[in-house]
Amino acid sequence: MTRRMHTTPAGMTLIELLVAVAAAALLMGLLNSVLSGVHTGVQRTTESTLMADAELAGIRFVTTAVSQALPPDPQNPQTSFQGTPDRIEFLGMPPDAQARRGPAKIRLYVMPGKNDQRFLAAEFDWTGGTSAHRSTDVRFVLGDVNSISFDYAGSRLARWQNEQTWSEPSQLPELIRLTISFSNPRRTPIRLAIAPRRTISGRCHFDLVSPICRS
Repeated sequence: MTRRMHTTPAGMTLIELLVAVAAAALLMGLLNSVLSGVHTGVQRTTESTLMADAELAGIRFVTTAVSQALPPDPQNPQTSFQGTPDRIEFLGMPPDAQARRGPAKIRLYVMPGKNDQRFLAAEFDWTGGTSAHRSTDVRFVLGDVNSISFDYAGSRLARWQNEQTWSEPSQLPELIRLTISFSNPRRTPIRLAIAPRRTISGRCHFDLVSPICRS
């Protein structure tokens, strides 16, 4: 006698199919969560890098602009240095390609923007002798600024004195200290100490760009 073997075709039941679909959906959800976390991390890292680069560029810009301040000309009151707790104004050389236009009246201050935003602005005012040649350019140096404060150090009778307002427009302060705080509390405030002139001899002060020499 020949024994016949009856085999059941291989397959999945409905319950097994539902379990497989549920497991696949769970795995897809976990994978999507991981990829989303990686994307968010990369995006935050990129934003932080761009913010750090912009902040570094702003620091370099301010440092270069202030360090290239020209000593005031006693015969020209327009060249006097003026400093208050929240802004400075002086004659100097622009720290970028605009330097080819010559010295300009430079102002550093906080400018309000849209949506309650505030910016550290640098304003360049060229006076070409006549109003027809006068031009003013404004550059935004840093964003998300909450406040800015200046204080000044000068040597009087060999004693260093710190002031919130510089009251000697015929002279440059020996040192300008600048503090910038940001609206975002997680950002570290910027604190700079900048010497606004180079002393070449006992009677002559000039920067490394302009040939102007003043006592």
